[in-house]
Amino acid sequence: MFSDVGKKKMKSLQLGLWGITLACAVGCTDYASSWKFDNPTVRRIQEKETVRHITDDNQKTRIKEYIGKRVRIVFSEGGTELPDEIHTAGRAAALTQDGYFITAYHVVQDRAFYIEQTNMIRRPPSRGFKTSEISRYFSSSRHRGRLVWSNPDADLAILKFPIEGHPYFNLLEANPTKEQIVFSADDEGYGSSPADKRGEVRRENLVGNGVFFAAGSVLDGPDKFLPATASTFSTSLVARRGMSGAPLVTADFKLCGVLSRMEGFGRFQSLRTVAATIDPSLIEDLVADDRDQQTRQRSNKMEDSEVSIPLEWRPMIRDIVKAFTKGDYRLSVPVPGVLPIDPGTSAQIQEYIEEYSEELIELPDETWETSVAQYQGSKRWEFLVDLWTAESGSSDMVLHGEVEEGANGPTLKVGLVYVP
Repeated sequence: MFSDVGKKKMKSLQLGLWGITLACAVGCTDYASSWKFDNPTVRRIQEKETVRHITDDNQKTRIKEYIGKRVRIVFSEGGTELPDEIHTAGRAAALTQDGYFITAYHVVQDRAFYIEQTNMIRRPPSRGFKTSEISRYFSSSRHRGRLVWSNPDADLAILKFPIEGHPYFNLLEANPTKEQIVFSADDEGYGSSPADKRGEVRRENLVGNGVFFAAGSVLDGPDKFLPATASTFSTSLVARRGMSGAPLVTADFKLCGVLSRMEGFGRFQSLRTVAATIDPSLIEDLVADDRDQQTRQRSNKMEDSEVSIPLEWRPMIRDIVKAFTKGDYRLSVPVPGVLPIDPGTSAQIQEYIEEYSEELIELPDETWETSVAQYQGSKRWEFLVDLWTAESGSSDMVLHGEVEEGANGPTLKVGLVYVP
């Protein structure tokens, strides 16, 4: 029999364990649905399981760095589990350099979602920090995504974001074997949480969206009751809130699945993490089909007509204009997906902007309302983007360019800057 203190400790441990359930939208228990935040107890349990499978710090660092570069935090709006001011979050693993990712379906189910590329400028203090100080520690950019494909039964989804040049998992493993060691990690992100009454955000209260490294072993193979192309398997790896959709990777750096949920099994309801996996050939087919479909749709709807600048191009065009505002007309820092600017073109652009005698500024969101693209056939486009100045806002100047659609995404060629 437990004493009252022992019962309280046992109940606290149960709450902590069940609180790391990753699929609250699917069969969540009462105390799982009421558990809102990451906590030190879960982290200790995760660390204990991890050290059972990896003790070499150098190997741990290599695996964490490899995975961390290929995973991004996905935020989904309109969640019901958390207060309105908090956006629920999960992870997604990069499948291609041009913005295709795989995640757990429940991360984005029936919600608008976006990827927030966050860079840590410096490590925040362990005591926490004020919301007004967040720019001291982090810089970020936000890109909305779309759902390409989903399999709710296996809790899998493929997403597309308008980003280029992203590191990705080029080795995939569809059939992890029993007792095989697997890893998951992310080296960015400290989560999101409302500030307290003093305006401080404390790291221990962040919604589970922080840096992590976890290891475990495969407990059983793919679920025979699901289609062979998309299935699930369980592992001993201990996950915590915010890790949904995070990549599961083998010791030889092969992506073998994404984290889906925690569930109990056996007489004493021990916990295990369920991962979702997919046939690599299906990923290739789905991505290729989506690229073709997007090209066909643009071709059918846009040939001989002007349309808005596609979302995928906008980050590249923003970076080009940003460089111009700094006097960098040759793009000394390459922009992924953009061809180098030849000396003659860069000289014309510099001369025209300087003669315009107003200060060029970075593109605001409003510029896309008046900027246009036109399909020229053979997967080639031309575009005109309105440029903005500090004095006039939207100016008479435009940036002309060409875009060619390719197997690895769009390639942009900068044209001239002029007044039509």
